[in-house]
Amino acid sequence: MTPERWQRIEELYHSALERDPGQRSAFLGGACQGDEDLRREVESLLAQTSSLLNRPAWPAASGSIEDPTLTALAVGSQLGPYKIESALGSGGMGKVYRARDTRLNRSVAIKVLSRQFTDRFEREARSIAALNHPHICTLHDVGPNYLVMELVEGETLADRLKKGPLAMAQTLQCGAQIADALAAAHAKGIVHRDLKPGNIMLTRSGVKVLDFGLAKSPQDETVTQGVMGTPAYMAPEQREGRECDARTDIYALGLVLYEMATGKRALQDASPQLHGLPALFAHVVEVCLAGDPEDRWQSTRDITQELNWIGTDKPAEDERRGGTDRRRMLVFAAIAGVLLLMALVMVVHFLQRRTPNAIPIVRLAIPLPGEYNLGDSSGGLGPPAISPDGKMVAVAAGSGSKPYLWLRRLDSDKFERLAGTEGALQPFSSPDSRQIGFFADGKLKKLFATGGNPQTLCAVLAGAERDGTWSTSGTILYGINYEGLYRVDDRGGQPALVAGLDQSLGENSLRNPAFLADAKRFIYFSRTRDQEKGGVYLDDVATKRKKPRKKLLISDGTSLWVEIRLPATSICSLLVTASSGRNV
Repeated sequence: MTPERWQRIEELYHSALERDPGQRSAFLGGACQGDEDLRREVESLLAQTSSLLNRPAWPAASGSIEDPTLTALAVGSQLGPYKIESALGSGGMGKVYRARDTRLNRSVAIKVLSRQFTDRFEREARSIAALNHPHICTLHDVGPNYLVMELVEGETLADRLKKGPLAMAQTLQCGAQIADALAAAHAKGIVHRDLKPGNIMLTRSGVKVLDFGLAKSPQDETVTQGVMGTPAYMAPEQREGRECDARTDIYALGLVLYEMATGKRALQDASPQLHGLPALFAHVVEVCLAGDPEDRWQSTRDITQELNWIGTDKPAEDERRGGTDRRRMLVFAAIAGVLLLMALVMVVHFLQRRTPNAIPIVRLAIPLPGEYNLGDSSGGLGPPAISPDGKMVAVAAGSGSKPYLWLRRLDSDKFERLAGTEGALQPFSSPDSRQIGFFADGKLKKLFATGGNPQTLCAVLAGAERDGTWSTSGTILYGINYEGLYRVDDRGGQPALVAGLDQSLGENSLRNPAFLADAKRFIYFSRTRDQEKGGVYLDDVATKRKKPRKKLLISDGTSLWVEIRLPATSICSLLVTASSGRNV
């Protein structure tokens, strides 16, 4: 279904809600112009909405004021202690006025809902009253059928997007603030369920999330079923009338982020066109918009941290992904300067005939607690994984029936167990040292070193996993015993076979892959039935029209330990030593 179709359904849905139930059929008959599918879509939403929204919540205060749901409030009239100054807007749910609080001499916004939406009004009052956050509109007071709220000066995100997309820096900043506001609501058990650009205000002090009228809290047992919200921003489970939770808001947040960055609505039930967007930002949006809630980000707090991190790391990201022409020129100039300096050093070294100093070897021993078992001699748990920045080490270890991932930061004196990693095997680090990949229960997973819920990337053959490696271009390689080496995107997806077994050599396992600096080539160890035929190979991640793999070393009949060293000159050297122990 196209965005234009959803927008038309949404317009007719809200227009029909403004009319008496007896007039809706005639209205839709004329508005739909013979399009019966369009009419059925709108009538379905109306039927499922009316049973939830047309119940009275509490009676109006008798004799207090004229019922404001029936007539517009005149400028200068009093609503309790509030003096009406002007009308700010109106819609199918009611009217909003600017008013002056005569007691505290401050400007406020008064939202008056029509009588048929008093149950929504009650939910909004309960939801906003439970929240206190700089990016959520503050509730000051409640009347019999009106809310007195903070007066927010600015424009809605929907109005701003009519002028075009936001700059990426502003998108990241506003997105992080929206996610932070949702995180505060989710911490109280409140799900917004109607997040969209029209419910987000842009102000000088940042964003304000508005309209919690469809919010669902743990106490709202009567609003757990039915289609509620704005169709163009509904998650799949919401459109189907299934249970909604915080991940429903995360889906809507992904749509809002995409629209802020591109100025266009994302297509429903279709992968968003993320080409041209910064890779890290595109990854955040793509995970938000996963069809299955289990595959989305599990916490808006994680999204807040991701967007803030991307915002602070943007210059480095630009350089890594290409950057501007001026940045490229600076990089080329820097490289030329380094090469010139290296040439001068080599000339001086040659003239002085100095013997090169040996590269110092640094050894570090990290003791494990005595009660934790690192596994049997088969090495199924895998070796420790040291982060590329040298600040952390992760191990798979356990004292019970299943192991867990344990992380120790080298400025700490103890290991910490990472929650949600029961059954973890063979950890490996991301190139930026921020995430850890591992195998568990027949799946390849990843999680942030700072904690949170692990994300499943793909299914693997349980018990046959053989080590993983992660490139700077976002590709993960891993081995499967008796099959070969597979590649998968670090955002998840369908694995692809990169290197299969050579039956003529009697290969039964390709393991210990390690990427070289170009993020395309890698080395790995080939285990064969005849140990003398095994060896270390050089290959690349291409799956089509690839060059034949190159054998670098042959086995001497014993196991091999493979290590990549990256000296300061950035020239890769390969160290392969014989070992009488197990393969690692």
